[in-house]
Amino acid sequence: MDILCPIVSNIKARRDLAMLVRTHPVFYDLVIPRLYSRFELNWPGALGHPEIREESGSDALTRGLSTLCIGSSFARTVNRSRTIPGEQQHQQHRLPDNDFANGELLSILVAGAIRKMVNLETFVWDIPTGASSCIFEALSSLAHQPGNDCKLSNVWVRCDDNTMRRRLAGLPGHSAVFKRFNPGIHSMTYLGHLPRPHEDLPPPGGPVRYSEYHCEYPTFSVLPPLKRLTVTDVDELGYLDEMATFIGRSKETLEELTVRISEKASFQHFAEP
Repeated sequence: MDILCPIVSNIKARRDLAMLVRTHPVFYDLVIPRLYSRFELNWPGALGHPEIREESGSDALTRGLSTLCIGSSFARTVNRSRTIPGEQQHQQHRLPDNDFANGELLSILVAGAIRKMVNLETFVWDIPTGASSCIFEALSSLAHQPGNDCKLSNVWVRCDDNTMRRRLAGLPGHSAVFKRFNPGIHSMTYLGHLPRPHEDLPPPGGPVRYSEYHCEYPTFSVLPPLKRLTVTDVDELGYLDEMATFIGRSKETLEELTVRISEKASFQHFAEP
């Protein structure tokens, strides 16, 4: 065993690891934790895609997630989970009407798998549908393990695009606000558009109630204390309120915080410096 461990640790290609695991039970025990240490999903991937979906009516992505959700021991070996955009050719064939439904289904399946990933250290969600509240609740459950041994330390989340929800609520979209505040008379900063001195701006809005948010909640407020949090495409004040609760809980552990405002929200009052 002392000889085999260094050999296995020097094998980098996952295909080689997959072949090695079939050779002997000893290699199976050594390789499985490494082979399943990373769990990566490509979106839109195969979930409901007409060109990739198999004749059986199912697909590899759905079956794989379902296997993890029902208690597979493989989930315990995962320490890094990533959900990222798929290949460009698949994105060109996306069905916009099904994006929301497919995104909700994917969130439910991933949330079920996360609850089994008791050794998860890094979680990345970088797809246009955004992470629903069930994802955050699943991440929160990792802090309630026996012995409070939560290994989660790094979360990277791309927020949902709430433009459609704002339109359904009768609020002005990006184009309407864009016309009201001409970017030609602003200077761009890393936080947003900085108005010139003495420029007349509308008074800031009052406090926003949770019932008026267009994003799902709870989100960041239920996360356990982390070392690093990265949030991109923020277009609703509700996300920032949720992050404020998280920061208060993580003030003794947080080492790095990155927040990026969505371009579509750069003219909203909360994005102005």
